[in-house]
Amino acid sequence: NGVGLMNPEDDPHYKLINAQNRVPILAPNQVKPGLQEHFLSLKSNENISNWLLTTANTGKNGFAIIVQDKSMYPRFDQGTIIVVNPEKQHKDREFVLAYISSIDDVIFRQVEFHNDGSVILYPINTAMYKQITLEKNDQIIGALVEARWQT
Repeated sequence: NGVGLMNPEDDPHYKLINAQNRVPILAPNQVKPGLQEHFLSLKSNENISNWLLTTANTGKNGFAIIVQDKSMYPRFDQGTIIVVNPEKQHKDREFVLAYISSIDDVIFRQVEFHNDGSVILYPINTAMYKQITLEKNDQIIGALVEARWQT
C-alpha cells in the first residue's frame, strides 16, 4: 500500500535488533548451580519479564544480573548490570560470577589462578570485603562480557 519498506529486513531498526542478543536479567538465586537449567528452560519459554539487548558475545546461555553489593566499588557499584557468558573460558585477572557454597550465594569478583592450583576471588573494595579462596563445592558460573552502570 506504499507504506513502509518493501523488504522489512532492510529497515535499520530491524537490522539493529537482529544484530543483538536478548538475555534475561536474573536474580542471584536464579543462577545458582542446579537451578540454571530450570531458568534456561524458562528463557526458552519466555516466562521472564526483564530482558536486556546486548551486542556482547553472551554464548548460548548468557544472562544478566544486577550487582547486589559494594564489593567491586568503585569500578562496579551496587546496581550495576553485568552481562555474563557461562560458556566463556575464565582467564586470570578476569571478572567472574561465582557460587560460594558456604554462604549459599552468588558473588561477583576478580579471579586469580595460582601455580599451586588455588583459585582466589578478589574484591576491589578491600576495606569492606575480603578475598575468598574457591573451595571444592564452589563454582565459577561465568565471565563478565559487558557492564552497564546506572546513572
